Amino acid sequence: MAITSNEARAKLRQSTLFIHLEPEAQKQAVDQLLNGESWDKVAQRVNDWVAEADWETRCETKEAASQERYYE
Repeated sequence: MAITSNEARAKLRQSTLFIHLEPEAQKQAVDQLLNGESWDKVAQRVNDWVAEADWETRCETKEAASQERYYE
């Protein structure tokens, strides 16, 4: 039985950090499920994308804070 995009979104929201992804990445994750990619791989990828984005944000924040100190 094929999964619908609404079912894929609901399952991803329930079991991963899906809601923290940008809309383009959310669509990509749903498309991967609809194209037959395994649930485990897509779920891991979603969580990895969120962790990577969080890490990049923290690095940018630290860098900005560091630069502010130089200007003080």
